[in-house]
Formats: sequence, structure tokens, C-alpha cells
Amino acid sequence: MVHVNGIPFTKDCPKNEHDLNWKLFRLPKSVMSEISSRSTFWRATCSYSLYGVDFLDYIRVRLSTMNPLTHNNKFGQEKCSTVDYIDIKGTNCVNCAQKIWQSSNTMLRLVPKRSRLDKCNFDTSKVEHGCYNGNYARLLGQYDVCSDPKYRCSEKNTSTTEFWFGAAKAIYGNELDA
Repeated sequence: MVHVNGIPFTKDCPKNEHDLNWKLFRLPKSVMSEISSRSTFWRATCSYSLYGVDFLDYIRVRLSTMNPLTHNNKFGQEKCSTVDYIDIKGTNCVNCAQKIWQSSNTMLRLVPKRSRLDKCNFDTSKVEHGCYNGNYARLLGQYDVCSDPKYRCSEKNTSTTEFWFGAAKAIYGNELDA
């Protein structure tokens, strides 16, 4: 599995920016900042080239709630953030809370068990995956600590995690991903 594990979105770390590929690609921070300035949401998908956007193993968060380009947690001071929609292995919720970690030296990630123990209101007890090393699976990044073989972003060595900026558009009064 190839990923930019130790580099948070707060740092500039372009990878293959002129050669789009699903294995390793990241825009320069300045480009992501420009795109996000015209966006209302960020979202993450798993293995997009295989599954597209089908809302399984998926998260969507308002940039006004949490912006990955500026988000920086200090260990032990993380807070639950409202997410517009999250799905982990078919368990999902709308407008619920989940902790989103990203520090000055680690990539953005979720740790569902930690969020549940810290009383965020999305019950992840059915989807938590424990590893042999005593850790629990990370989602969206930091898979080298503990990965879940039933989570699309880490199910295979060829799995990928994609982060997107975008807006919501209303069609007939319903808000949809765009």
C-alpha cells in the first residue's frame, strides 16, 4: 500500500502533480488552498478508481467545521467534529460527531474506537477492528499502525484513499455532493 503517511495536509508535499495516477498523487498545498477557497466541503473516498463514489467507506465534512489544510491537533486535546455524512463498512450517520486527527507530523486519520470512548455520538462499536499489536484500525490514513482488511481504503495492497474538495449543489431542494 502506497501512501503519504507522515505528511499532514498542513504541509506542502506535492506528489506526481503533473502525472495523475491513483497510487500516489497529491497537489501542491497552494493549489489545494485555491480549490478549497471555492468549496464548501472536503470528502474522502476509498479506491475511487474501482468503486467510484458509492458512499460506502466515505466521509464528508464542511470546511467551516474542519479544514484539513489548517487542522492541527495536540495529542489529548482533540474534539469531536460534526461530519455531514460518514460511512464505515456500511454503518453510517448524518450530522454526527467523530474525532478527526492530524498533527504537525502525521496525516489526517480517524480512530473510531477512540472517538467512541471519548463520547463522540457516532457509535462505531460494530466496525472497530483490533490488530495483533494492541492498536485499533486507523481510517483515511496511518494504516501502518493498524489497518482493517474489511475497510476499502486498506483492504488490499493496491487500495487507495482519495481526498477531495467540492461544493454541495441543490437539486429540487435536496443537497447533493458535487
